[in-house]
Amino acid sequence: MDIIKVPSRIRIGNGYYDLVLDDHIGEDWSHMGIVSHTGRDRRIVLDSHLSNLEKTETLLHEILHIVEITFGLKIKENGLDCVAYTLTQFLEYLGIELDFNKENR
Repeated sequence: MDIIKVPSRIRIGNGYYDLVLDDHIGEDWSHMGIVSHTGRDRRIVLDSHLSNLEKTETLLHEILHIVEITFGLKIKENGLDCVAYTLTQFLEYLGIELDFNKENR
């Protein structure tokens, strides 16, 4: 298995997004992840309690939301889920695992 460290800041399109792991996102917002686009505050927030595979799928899902907004696409939520799930499976098939460990970023 090849392990790729996920940086704390990633570039998607013309924007940079801070990647944040949050202990309370699932409790307060009932989400596994969210994207924030308010002004200069661009963040992707993931539930820190998710498994590594779930974090990967959720990160891809949130990136797809950014692509959707950037290009003015309209994709149903379950469509984003399906694409994110399929991409996660593909990474797993290739033997690629994303490392979300804060100490490694």
